[in-house]
Amino acid sequence: MPRFVIIDTETTGFVPKVHRVIEVAAVTAENGKVTEEFESLLSIPSDFEVPPAVQMLTRITLANLEGKPTFSDVQKKLESMCEKGTIIVGQNWPFDLSMLRGEGFDLTDHPWIDTSMIASLVFPEMPSYSLGYLSDALNLNHVPKHRALGDVHATYELLMKCIERLEELPAADMKKLQEVAKRSPEGYAQFFASLEGKGKSAPVWIKSVKQGARSTEDVMPLSLKPPKAGVVACVEEPLSDECVGRVIQGLESGTWFAVKNLDAVLRRWEMPKAVTVLREAGQMIDSKLQERFLAQENYTADEVMLAMKLCLYDVKGKFDLPIHGGEYQSFSAKLACTPESEEWLLEAKKAQKEPTILSHAELLRIARDTPDVLLKNLHVVIDDASMLEDTITQSEGWNCYIPTLRAAAAGDQELSQCTDTIELWAEKTRNDQSIRYLAPSDLQSRESSHLIELLQSMLTKDLQESVKHALSDLLKILDGDNLSNRFAWIEAMKDGSKSIQSVPDHVSDVLRDRLLERTRLTLLLPHQGEKFSDAYLGHDIPKVTDESAWSPTDIGLTFPIDARMDRMIENALGKNVLLVGSKRVIEDIFVRHSKAAEERGLTLICQGFSGGQGRMQAEFLEAKEDVLLVLTPWMYEGMDLAPKAVDTLFLSTLPFDHPSHAVIGRRALRYQNAFSQYSLPRLLNRLFRILRTFVSHANDDAACIVIDDRIRTKGYGKDVKTYLESLVGSENKKSSENTKGQLPLL
Repeated sequence: MPRFVIIDTETTGFVPKVHRVIEVAAVTAENGKVTEEFESLLSIPSDFEVPPAVQMLTRITLANLEGKPTFSDVQKKLESMCEKGTIIVGQNWPFDLSMLRGEGFDLTDHPWIDTSMIASLVFPEMPSYSLGYLSDALNLNHVPKHRALGDVHATYELLMKCIERLEELPAADMKKLQEVAKRSPEGYAQFFASLEGKGKSAPVWIKSVKQGARSTEDVMPLSLKPPKAGVVACVEEPLSDECVGRVIQGLESGTWFAVKNLDAVLRRWEMPKAVTVLREAGQMIDSKLQERFLAQENYTADEVMLAMKLCLYDVKGKFDLPIHGGEYQSFSAKLACTPESEEWLLEAKKAQKEPTILSHAELLRIARDTPDVLLKNLHVVIDDASMLEDTITQSEGWNCYIPTLRAAAAGDQELSQCTDTIELWAEKTRNDQSIRYLAPSDLQSRESSHLIELLQSMLTKDLQESVKHALSDLLKILDGDNLSNRFAWIEAMKDGSKSIQSVPDHVSDVLRDRLLERTRLTLLLPHQGEKFSDAYLGHDIPKVTDESAWSPTDIGLTFPIDARMDRMIENALGKNVLLVGSKRVIEDIFVRHSKAAEERGLTLICQGFSGGQGRMQAEFLEAKEDVLLVLTPWMYEGMDLAPKAVDTLFLSTLPFDHPSHAVIGRRALRYQNAFSQYSLPRLLNRLFRILRTFVSHANDDAACIVIDDRIRTKGYGKDVKTYLESLVGSENKKSSENTKGQLPLL
């Protein structure tokens, strides 16, 4: 077994040089035994600070750093531990690598491996590959958490667990992985060369564990007859997600059912044999691209794990892979089907003859890109139709996302130089603005003309389809004539990545031209949703409303007076979800309440501080005692918790769109009264979706408690309250009028 040195850092933030390393730890291991340990807190210059959230997460304060050595003081020790022949090991190592480089300690050319990526290869059943989650799930020694030495110990034990699983593979499978590793960065090549496949047959972990889905045979079919040509049927659906199962069970030939989140529906409902699942092309694997990818002469660190997963697992697309980290960009750049791929065309041919379920995104892409014959005479049913403005915007958007180009450019010098030029143009044009709308003058500059010529030249070359789409989109964005009915902008993300995007001024024409004039169209809308549909249907499209599927849902709904969020957090019992208006509020809750929550045994899970969506979901479901999940309403809409998992949903803020949002802010300018005609209808639609999500998670006695005081203090508050009450029914005994002092948590 090679000599390993496991390294971890604690930092004041995520940007090298802008933020500093405040603790470092390293452990060396040889022949499966720890031989040396080192850890040190590090002093930082007086003009730097330790943010409150970092102090709460790590329990490291500026006072703790006083008199400690600087990073340069400990660098020689670290260098001596990283002697020649050592493989550096880190959990999400590229982050620590970049932060250490920012301190002047560059390990870029040293052999290294990332345990989070190896874990994603051999623990396909895990919903998250964060160290905190894996420590709990695999019972790793992780004390203390969020401190460098505790993280190093857990990372080393995770590495040993990964080696155990890898050596369960048969020799033939191990040989496949070793052949791939020979074409990878040196650390992975050395690591896999040291392993031995000892299994006699494929280990059980090769088959990823999947949640059981509910049979649609358990529900009464909902038969939706197609409306007359040119008329949109608006069907009011209840909060209960059983409606989706009923529609699936009632699907007939010639009907396509489009849902917002296809993966979530497939996890929840077992598809009847007669129903075809039509995946998005970009989610499927093109076999020719896979063959080319597996024949590559060299792999990046992200690509090598993806190539190994293709060798181990029987997969047809991204949905079958335990995909993680930078593999998302690599998959999109080098493996994903396009609508011209044989695999997707074969599925589309089946969909013409059979009842079919697909995503909003794929329906809209088909409506945009395919001949009329594919859609002719179809009855198209769209669930979550209140999302149509957003999904059409995304479907019709042009997008050049620079990190995806970077992933595709690995090993391609010409594409790398092109990507550099694009990023330099974007950086100069945005002029330090996080969102910079493009004006005609921006597209008439000398730099823009040069970029257009470069893109035209690049598009004559043999490029991957994903790269062609990105460069073609950018070329269309740079065409000033397209600003007549669209708007475009450059957006810089907090992590430094950039995208250049363009969307239509409005979307109602798209729905009319692409779907209404070619199909029979039924929309499943929130209660009273037809009143709020102008943003995506327009004023002049004939509609007919069907309330036959509608019924109020039996769930508690309360509007307490003088509710205090702090008291609710302090007294939270059971399994609760708290929705707040921004990440800033979440950070404040995390800083002020984490210590007290830990002391009294409350599991506090905060968006942005508790890993990604997969980890938050898993930790919430596995919490044995009291737990509070704190996140934004927008994040909650996509959460996939188990049925009967939640006791209480606290809505601390009415989830209006942020007026500075790149698209919302621009679209609002079209209305005479943007608030009542645009913002308020979007709010009511979102409230329906939030409650619908909650109903799918709620236990039998669950309640939603609305603690935003605007319900009483604002003129529109009465309308919002009346609408919410209509969803649960005026006779619902679980709902409550304004109360004071009757709710112990408040």
